[in-house]
Order: sequence, then structure tokens, then C-alpha cells
Amino acid sequence: PPFKKNILLATCELLVSRDLLNPHALIYMEYKKNSIDLSQLPQNWSVKKHKNTKTIEYILCECT
Repeated sequence: PPFKKNILLATCELLVSRDLLNPHALIYMEYKKNSIDLSQLPQNWSVKKHKNTKTIEYILCECT
């Protein structure tokens, strides 16, 4: 949350551009199902887990 603000990808970019993550940091995210294009995540993030429910998707990424 907040799901309806559509700020997830912008927040991810801020974490990277401001160098706020340690090497190999784990990032957990939840978002409305089918609302995020995972190819738009920062290039140095790898998706470790990706699951969903009827309405929500959640992923665990690692900063590499």
C-alpha cells in the first residue's frame, strides 16, 4: 500500500538513484494484480520469488 497511488516503480528508482540499498539487499513488494510490468524494475534487481492471490501480486527481489 498505497496501491492506487501507482508509485511503486518510481519508489524503486529512488532507492537505486539515491544509493539507499546495501549490496544484496532484499526488497519485498505487494501490488494490485497485473498492475506492474516487472521488466521495468531496476536492471540490477533479480526476482527471487513471485506469487499472487486473486487480487494481489507479491515479489521478493535482490539487489545484485
